[in-house]
Amino acid sequence: MIATNNTRGLYHRLQVANKLLKRSHDKDEKIALSNYMWDLYHSMEQVSSREINASEKKIFGSHKNYQKLMRRFNLYKLKMLENLVKYKGFHSDFLRDILDVVEDDTSELDDREFADTSILSEGDFYTIFFDFMKKYHLEKLFDEFVKEKRIYKVVADYDNTLGFILFNPVNQDIDIFVKDFFYNIYSLFVLAHESGHAYDFIHFDGDISAYNHYYYQSFYVETISKLFERIFLDYLFQNHILGDEVNDLLAEMEMNNYDYLLSSYVLSLLDDELLINEKYSTLSHQELINRIKKYFISEEAIGFYIQDDIHFDVWADFNYTYGNVLSLYLKEPVEEEGFDNAMMNDFLKERGRLFTPAFLEKWDITPSGYQEKHSRDMKILKK
Repeated sequence: MIATNNTRGLYHRLQVANKLLKRSHDKDEKIALSNYMWDLYHSMEQVSSREINASEKKIFGSHKNYQKLMRRFNLYKLKMLENLVKYKGFHSDFLRDILDVVEDDTSELDDREFADTSILSEGDFYTIFFDFMKKYHLEKLFDEFVKEKRIYKVVADYDNTLGFILFNPVNQDIDIFVKDFFYNIYSLFVLAHESGHAYDFIHFDGDISAYNHYYYQSFYVETISKLFERIFLDYLFQNHILGDEVNDLLAEMEMNNYDYLLSSYVLSLLDDELLINEKYSTLSHQELINRIKKYFISEEAIGFYIQDDIHFDVWADFNYTYGNVLSLYLKEPVEEEGFDNAMMNDFLKERGRLFTPAFLEKWDITPSGYQEKHSRDMKILKK
C-alpha cells in the first residue's frame, strides 16, 4: 500500500521536532517548529481517526510562550495584509481583466457531464506517478515519499482539503497527506500538487526567518504546487493516460481557479480598514454588496459575483490566484527546458519577497497573455 495509516513515523518526527524546539533560542525557528508540531498533532488525529491531546503547554511550554509566538505570527499576517492594501488597486484592475477573459469559458464548464472515475491497480498507480517524477528528474523525491512511506491516508470526515504537506524547515522532514486515498486520478493529482510544495520547500534558498516570511506573508506559496498540477495533467494528456478523466480533472481545476480569482477580486474592492483588521469575514451578504456596489453597473452584476455562500481567506485566495496565473506562465519553459530555466530561476529568487507587480511586469504577465495561454488549455476540453 502506497499510503499508510500507521502514525509511528509521525510520532518519531514529533519527538525530533520537540527536541529541536527545546534546544532552540531563535524566535523564527521556534515559530516554524511550533507551527509544524501543532499541525503534526492534528495530522496524526486525521490519519488515526482518534483524538490526540495537543495542548498549548505540551507544544509551547506555557500559555505565555504561546502568546509571545502568536504575537510574532500576527506580525507576519499584518505584513501580508498591509502589502495587499498597498497594491490593492493593481490587484483589482489585474484580476478584473483576467475575470473578463476567462468567465465565458469557465461558465461553459458548469453543465459538463463527468466520466466515472477508474480504480487503478497499485502497480499502474505507482508507474504513472514514478514516470511523471522521472521525466523531471525527481526520482529522489519519489523515493522519499513512496519507499520511505511518507504518504498518509486521511479519513473522510475532516474538512474539504484534498491533501496537504507538512514540512519541518529546520531538518527538512517532510510528509504528504491525501484525503480518502484511492488508486485513482484524484489521489495522483493530489500527490502531484503536494510534490510541488515539497520541491518548493526543499529548494528554498534562505534561512528560517526568510522561510517564515515566504510561507506566511507572500502570495507565491501555491505557485509551484499549481505548476506541478499543470505539468502532471499535460503529462497524462501527452501519454494518453486516463483520457476523459484527465479532461474532467482539468475542468474541475479551472472552475476552482475561477472561484479563487473571484474571491481575490472581491477582496481587492474592500476598504483598507476591513482588510487590515480582518473584518471582511464578519460582513453579512447584504453588507458585502453595499461595500462594493459602486464598482458594478447593476445589482444583477453584483449578484453574479457575490454568492450567498462565498467565503474569504486572504492567504488562500491570493496564493491560489497568483499561483494559478504564474504557473500558467512557468509551465511552458519548465516543459521545454526543465526546472533550470531563466523564468523559474528568477521566480525562485523572487518568491521569498512580498508581492510587487514588478515580477509580473518583467515577464510580461498580462491578462491578454493569460487569455492566450488559458485558451489553449480550454481547447482541449472542447474537443
